[in-house]
Amino acid sequence: MSLRRAVLLPLAAGAALILACGGGTELVLEDGSPTPTGTTPASQQSPTPSITPQASPGSPTPATTPTPEATATPADEVEVIPVAEPFEVEVSAENSGLRVRETPSTVATILGAIYVGDRATVLGEARGEEAESGKGDLWYQVDLTQGGVTIRGFVYAPLVEEAE
Repeated sequence: MSLRRAVLLPLAAGAALILACGGGTELVLEDGSPTPTGTTPASQQSPTPSITPQASPGSPTPATTPTPEATATPADEVEVIPVAEPFEVEVSAENSGLRVRETPSTVATILGAIYVGDRATVLGEARGEEAESGKGDLWYQVDLTQGGVTIRGFVYAPLVEEAE
């Protein structure tokens, strides 16, 4: 019995080694050629070719295509929900000033700013960009009067507080 084990054990180990290394089954590529055996060291492997999409004539190139983060919605396309009762807001204590923007986005045109001591009247609410992670996407549409000029724009709601 021990002679039988002495012969079978190395045979079984050899068969397991051959199967583990991919031997025993020959794979064929789509073009009909056999797959190479063994593993090429990483230092000798050729890089995987990348495919770069080519733009058709007349289409914008990827470099000139604006990203969603850098594109502001035009002011006339912003859905504003009027507030039932207009109220005044001022800059939160931790901020010295807050930009009033054309649309509810940090990439929108800056129309003015609310500084400490200034108040703006909230006319409506709009959903826009979440300017600070975890603080939501609520913006207020406000009227801000400075130097006799009234500016209508948007401020990020979490950064203002209702005036007393």
